[in-house]
Amino acid sequence: MGAPRLKQSGWMTAIRVFLAGLMLAPAALAAEAKKPAGTDPKSIAAISTATAALVKEAQANAKDSTAKLREQCDYFGETPPPEITPEAILMALERQQNGDPRIDAYVKWQLLSGVSGQFPAELTRRVMAVYRRAPEPFNHPGLDKTRLTSVLYKAGALKKEKMDDLNKGFAESVETHDAANFVVLQYRKELYSRLPVSGDSLMAGLEDVFVRARHGVISDSQFDAIAGSIQSWSLKAEPRQRDAIIQALGKLLATVSDGRNKPFVKVIWSEEPKNLGMHWLEQAAVEESKVQGMMDSLREAGKTLGNAGFKDPPKK
Repeated sequence: MGAPRLKQSGWMTAIRVFLAGLMLAPAALAAEAKKPAGTDPKSIAAISTATAALVKEAQANAKDSTAKLREQCDYFGETPPPEITPEAILMALERQQNGDPRIDAYVKWQLLSGVSGQFPAELTRRVMAVYRRAPEPFNHPGLDKTRLTSVLYKAGALKKEKMDDLNKGFAESVETHDAANFVVLQYRKELYSRLPVSGDSLMAGLEDVFVRARHGVISDSQFDAIAGSIQSWSLKAEPRQRDAIIQALGKLLATVSDGRNKPFVKVIWSEEPKNLGMHWLEQAAVEESKVQGMMDSLREAGKTLGNAGFKDPPKK
């Protein structure tokens, strides 16, 4: 578990500036104005104890793979102790708990089991900031296309009998990659689920998919979770907010459609005379038709709802 954390590219910084400038949800701004109460020292002490125990679990696994890690976000059980508070947990999430991104993500993923449901509204902006700083996944081995193409031709592109061995060796690489990414992706997923649905949280969720796509991580399930929230949210969204999501989806579509971000996933055989032999099959991080379909759906919603959209009735 000693691999270095991947650095964020200038491209991602530009995307974040783009997304941040598109939308500021009034509800999130109102929540930010509320000042959370001071954190009980007992809560901080309890989280520190839990953090130390979780670091030991992860480090034990790094030294000996037979030392199993938790597979669910369940450190605190179904009912967290009363001294475990969302504020104290958030304070731990805001600090790096270990230099290895997988250990850091594992500890924070398990700490989230102490939050029942979503974080309180007044903590939302801080949670989104933590979400955007979450450890990034490692590159899918299928993005190393130059090397993999070379491996294929060295094996002999017309030697079909070698295809099974090539796929078996590559599958082992993918399995190692998936294991390394497991806690990183689970932590990101759990953080998103702890956010209330709003324009800002949907943007943060789409940004997460951007990050995954840039690393070649297949992310259909994460996109599906966000898309489901977008559908219901769009009925009450203001036109500018809906348009901002459409623009972000357009950027995402361009990203997942870019061949540089589509990892090779397996070797296939073609019988076509002009293309006879073994070839690498690539796959988009998110099915392109899903992204396009969501954009089309939002545009249709805009036409139906008009410029005003559905609004909550004014409070009397």
